[in-house]
Amino acid sequence: MNPRLYRPLYRSLSTSARVLESANSQTLAAKVAPIEPIAPVAPRRRVGGIRGGIFGFLFGFSLASAFASYALLDEYRLASTILQSSVHELQTSTQKVSAHIRRIETVEKELKALAERTAEKTDVTKLRGEMKQL
Repeated sequence: MNPRLYRPLYRSLSTSARVLESANSQTLAAKVAPIEPIAPVAPRRRVGGIRGGIFGFLFGFSLASAFASYALLDEYRLASTILQSSVHELQTSTQKVSAHIRRIETVEKELKALAERTAEKTDVTKLRGEMKQL
């Protein structure tokens, strides 16, 4: 606290004491205690700078963390979207390959059935020989 704040109070009290003394009322002046000057108060240490520094650091850190988490989530969302589209493309290509495999299997089955029904050259020559004998 600043001792200059108490000077007006000290002056008003000292002037009232002078007025009482000048009025020659000794009974009243005897009852009033003498006014002692107020001792100066030791100045307080200012810690606002430290508090402001800590507050500023925490505010800046939280702001930077919020920005970093937003950027990280945006990057994660973008990577997730790319991965999801890649999985979708893989799924469609897998479906195409499995459709081709099914077609190949049906063609192989038809070819096997035709191979069982066809006659070989030796069978044809045997039949010709039998026909000639008849």
